[in-house]
Amino acid sequence: MQKMKSDWPEARQRLIDWWAGKRTDRVVALVTTPIVNIPPKSRCDTVPDMYTDAETVFSNLDATLSTTYYGGEAAPMHWVYLGTVPLGGYLGCPLHFTPSTVWQDQLYRSWDEVTEITFDPANRWYRLLGNLTRQSLLRAQGRYFVSGQGFGCVSDVIANLWGTEATLLAMVETPEIIDRFTRQITEISLACYDEIHALAAPYQEGSFDWLYLWAPGRMWTLQSDLCCMISPALFERFVLPELRREAEHVDHAFYHLDGPGAIRHLDMLLSIEALDGIQWVPGAGNSQDPLDWLQLFHRIQAAGKKLYIFTPPDRIRPLLDRIGREGVCLYTWAADRTEANAVLKTLDEIGM
Repeated sequence: MQKMKSDWPEARQRLIDWWAGKRTDRVVALVTTPIVNIPPKSRCDTVPDMYTDAETVFSNLDATLSTTYYGGEAAPMHWVYLGTVPLGGYLGCPLHFTPSTVWQDQLYRSWDEVTEITFDPANRWYRLLGNLTRQSLLRAQGRYFVSGQGFGCVSDVIANLWGTEATLLAMVETPEIIDRFTRQITEISLACYDEIHALAAPYQEGSFDWLYLWAPGRMWTLQSDLCCMISPALFERFVLPELRREAEHVDHAFYHLDGPGAIRHLDMLLSIEALDGIQWVPGAGNSQDPLDWLQLFHRIQAAGKKLYIFTPPDRIRPLLDRIGREGVCLYTWAADRTEANAVLKTLDEIGM
C-alpha cells in the first residue's frame, strides 16, 4: 500500500485505534482530490464494458488511481461494482447497464412461482464478480485494496425479485411469505459474503466496501432502501432481524441512513449492539449542510455509535465545534492537493 500512499502506516494505525474505540490524535478523515499536475487519462464509459470487460474495468481503475490524491485515512481502492443491490442479479434478475448505474428487472410475477430460493454459484453475474475480484487482487500487488462486498438488504432483494408493490402488500397481507424468503436469502447473503471475503483475505489485510472506509477485520455496510416505504412496526418485523444477523456476522458494521424518511427507524438501528456506527446521507432535495443535522448526530453519538459524515472543507471546523469528536469519520473533497493538505492541517490543529 505504501507504493501509492506513503503515509499508510500512520493512517492504518489511526483507523485500527478508531475502530477499537481508542482515542486518536485527531478525527478520522478521508480526503480526496484530483492530482492536477498529471494529465487526466481517458476513461471508457461504454456499457456494459465499463462494468463487465476486465480490460476496460482495469483501465478505468488505473485512470482513477493515478490521478487521485488520497489524504488522511483515504486509500486507493477498487470496489467491484455490479449495482447497489447486486444479490438480486446473482439470484437471476436480468441486469441493465447505464453509464451511471446498474438496475434490475423483476424476475417473478407470482409468489407461487417458487417456494425456495436457491443460489447457483455458476450464475453469470456472480462468476463475473468473483473473476473481477480475483483478477484485481492479483494485479494490485499492494498498490490498492480490493473488495467485491456489498450485496444489498434482503428486503430490497425481495423487492427486486418480485417487485416493490407486491413486496409491500405481502408484508401486510401474507407476512409468512416474506418471512420465509427473508430467511432463505439471508443465509445466501451471509454465505456470499464469506466466499468473496475469502478470495481477498490471502492478498490483503482487513476489508472495506462501498463506503471506502478500511477496517482491520471483516467490514459490512448495511442498508435498506425499502425502509422509507414501511412503518417502524414492519421494519422491526422484517428488516431489523436481518440487519442484526449481518452486523453480528462481521467484525465491524455501519448502517447507511439515507434521507429523512429513514430517521424514524433510527432508535431500532441504535439498539443493534454489534452495529458500530451510522453513515448519514441527507438524500436528494434535502439540505446537504451537515450543520442542519446536528440533532440527528447528537442522537447517534448519545447512543455510543460512530458517525460517518460527508462535509465540504469549510464546514469541518464549525461541525466539530458542535458535535463530539470521538468516533467521527469525515469524508471531504478538495480542489487540489494544497487545499487537501490544508484540511488535514486544520484537523491536526483541532485535534480531539
